[in-house]
Amino acid sequence: MQSRLMDLHEELKDKYIICSCEGKAEQAIIDLLLDADALIFKRVDLVGKKCTMIRSASRIEEEYLHTAYNRPVVILRILD
Repeated sequence: MQSRLMDLHEELKDKYIICSCEGKAEQAIIDLLLDADALIFKRVDLVGKKCTMIRSASRIEEEYLHTAYNRPVVILRILD
């Protein structure tokens, strides 16, 4: 388990993250974990410094993926 966590941490290193939460409960939990520095990524790594509740792939593309970023972007989908 620890090895997989380290692999995931390495995979997210130096990338921007779009964190798409299914609902307000998931978003609140992710915000609490970010504020407590309890995740393998930081709020500063999030595009816009916050999570989104946009779930549609086409809307995420419209909102976030028409921008040239200086790092690769990863989309994390948070579901219950």
